[in-house]
Amino acid sequence: IGLREDQAEYDLASATEVLHDAKAELSLDAALAATGWSALAGRSPVYGFAPGAHWFRTEVQRLDAAESRWVYLIPYSLLDHLDLYILREHGRIEHRQSGDRLPFASRDLKHRHFNFLVDLAPGERVSLVLRVQTQSSVQVPQWLITREAFFARTHEAQVGIGLYYGILCALLLFNLIIYLSLREPAYGWYVLYVLGFGWVQLNLNGLAFEYLWPDSPAFANLAMPLSMAFGLTTMALFARAFLGLAVHRPRMNRAFEAFVALQGVMMLAVPLMAYRPAILIETASVFLITPLILVAAVSLIRSGYKPASYFLLAWAALLLGTVSYAMVSFGLLPKVFITEYGIQIGSALEMTLLSFALAFRIRDLEQDKQRLLRASQDELEACVERRTQELNQALAELGAVNRQLHEVSRRD
Repeated sequence: IGLREDQAEYDLASATEVLHDAKAELSLDAALAATGWSALAGRSPVYGFAPGAHWFRTEVQRLDAAESRWVYLIPYSLLDHLDLYILREHGRIEHRQSGDRLPFASRDLKHRHFNFLVDLAPGERVSLVLRVQTQSSVQVPQWLITREAFFARTHEAQVGIGLYYGILCALLLFNLIIYLSLREPAYGWYVLYVLGFGWVQLNLNGLAFEYLWPDSPAFANLAMPLSMAFGLTTMALFARAFLGLAVHRPRMNRAFEAFVALQGVMMLAVPLMAYRPAILIETASVFLITPLILVAAVSLIRSGYKPASYFLLAWAALLLGTVSYAMVSFGLLPKVFITEYGIQIGSALEMTLLSFALAFRIRDLEQDKQRLLRASQDELEACVERRTQELNQALAELGAVNRQLHEVSRRD
């Protein structure tokens, strides 16, 4: 890739070669001498939960670009170990390290995504060789951008992220107030669900590591599967409460209870497990809860339960975004904007719609309550009228008997 004055950002996928070291045993020299390199050729650099290490090699030359310091950016926040080797002329090699197994301060620029600063002299040509080894999903998008473009991109991303988490916080506080006022269980589970889902997103976006525990990489890795277990638990409990499965669908309710029990076991087991099996189980759990929620909602819609329609409308966007993100993690879908950020877009829309759905549900429950109250009043009035008629008839019969008795007494 030639760096020119008229371009500030370069997606390196078009000029990158990749090598899979299945046993993670190769040194730099052995990797460079290996014969298994293949051109990435613009393909999505997503390899699911592949074992071993992956090597990426890109040739870069500064042509007429005025910028001398460039940002080598890997916009994915869950990679364990990154080793960047900058191969310069005359055999000089620079070695840098990053990854979420190192403290956050080890990054060249304090940013949620991994980055390295690369200095290039006019006309200089270098090889950028990146080794990635991780227990999480292997997703390695690579960009080379100027610092000015990097800060512009960061600014735009921060605005979007601020809006997203602002929506979550507003929904959480608003529904918490309603729950404290009404004590409706569905609102309580919804508040916990928003809290759990927000925690998952903070970990996925790298913001939790950046702002909450930057000096605790071990806990940062523990937090990802733990937050997923908590988020999926509250998701299932909220769906169960909203749809009233204990009353309307007892069998489905038992399936949801079993899923919640599984996630409860996972929350206890995560601190004792290795990261990869824990994250694999939690990612696969997304494919388990999704059909459960869909089947439950559709079943209740077909039986005429109105709140289920509102629920399914709100849930569709999130389920689509969540499943697409999980499929990216397994390498089943390419990593593009709609699959990478679909979960944020879908969840913001879903949680907003769920607030309306909860309001509609409360309205429907209130209407049902009023109907029952009116029916009870009508039944009570009818009962009172019936008993009054019976009493009047009894009094009339008693009067006739009294008159007959009086006549008999008079004759005696």
